Amino acid sequence: MNAVPRELRSPVTEAMLLHKIISKKRFSFLYSDSYETEIEFRLGVFEDFLKQRLRPHNQRLVSEALVHRIVRMQDYDIMEVAARREPRNPISDPKQLPENKIYQRFNGNIGEETYLRLMKALVAAHVAGDSSSFLGAKILGIETKQFRQDLYDYKVGDVVTGNYRVRTDVLTGKLLEEGCKIQFDVSNIHFPHTYMFDVRFAIAKEFSIAAEKKNEIKESSKPNTSIRKRTSFRTEDFVIDLTYVERYNTVGVLEEKLYQAELEVLPKTFGSESSKPPGRIFDELLANVKALIACASGLTTLYPLPDNWKEIIDQSNAHLSSSV
Repeated sequence: MNAVPRELRSPVTEAMLLHKIISKKRFSFLYSDSYETEIEFRLGVFEDFLKQRLRPHNQRLVSEALVHRIVRMQDYDIMEVAARREPRNPISDPKQLPENKIYQRFNGNIGEETYLRLMKALVAAHVAGDSSSFLGAKILGIETKQFRQDLYDYKVGDVVTGNYRVRTDVLTGKLLEEGCKIQFDVSNIHFPHTYMFDVRFAIAKEFSIAAEKKNEIKESSKPNTSIRKRTSFRTEDFVIDLTYVERYNTVGVLEEKLYQAELEVLPKTFGSESSKPPGRIFDELLANVKALIACASGLTTLYPLPDNWKEIIDQSNAHLSSSV
C-alpha cells in the first residue's frame, strides 16, 4: 500500500475493504454477482469550496490534492446491511440525519462548454493515435450509446441502500441492461483553486436480482427517468465517459439537462491480466485524472483538431430529440 499515492491511500484502503464486505456477504434478494466491481473518478465541484477558489491567497491552504472523507450515516447503514442483511437502526426520517455541517454538496454537472472542450480534446487525441496522446495513454476506440434509463430506489426497510436501473434502446424499446447498483462515495479529492473541478472517487458493485424483486421495486416507487447519450473513450486501463443527460419528471416533462464526465477503471486493470503493480496503476490513474481536470479547466490544449473534427463532434454530441 505504500506505493499508492498519499492522497489516495486511505480511500483505496476503504474501497478494498468495502469491496470485500460486499463480495463476501450476500443480500437475501441477490442471487448472482453478474457484474464486475466499478471504480470511478467523477468530475464535479464541491460547492463548499467556492469561496476558497474566489480568493487566491487561500491557495496555500490547499497545496495539493486533499482528501475529505464524507461521513454519512447512510454509508454505515449500508455496511450493516451488507454484513447483517438488515440495518441495526434503520433511518426512516431524513431529519434524523446529522446536520449539514458534515455534508458537502457534489455537483456533477460540468456544463456544456466543458463537455464540448473534453469531447474535442479526446477526439483529437484519438485521431493523433500515439501513446503520448491526451492523458499519456493511447485512446484505442470511441463508442457512442443512446438509451433511456429508469432509475428506482432500492430500500431495505426505510433505508435506501442502492438503486435498480433499467436501460432500454430509445428507438426500439429493447432492453439493453438492468441491475441493482450499490455505490459508496469513498472520498472527495479537492484540487487547488487554479482548477475549476474536483473529483469524487467512488466504488460500486452491481448485482442481478430475482424477477419477483424487480416487480416489487417497480410497484413501490416511481422511476427517475432520463435519456442519455454516452460517448466512451477507451484506453488499456480505463474508460472516459462523457454523458449528455436529459432528465424528465414522472409525467414526461423535461426538467433539466446535465453534462457529466467520469473516468472508470476497467475490471482487468487490477486483475490477473494486469502486469503492473497496484502502486504504479494508481500513480498513472491519478496522473490521468489530473490531466482530465486540467483539460476540463481550460488549462491545457494538447492537440489540434483534425480537419473533419466538426463531423466527428456532431456525430458524438447530437442533442437528443427523442421523448420518453
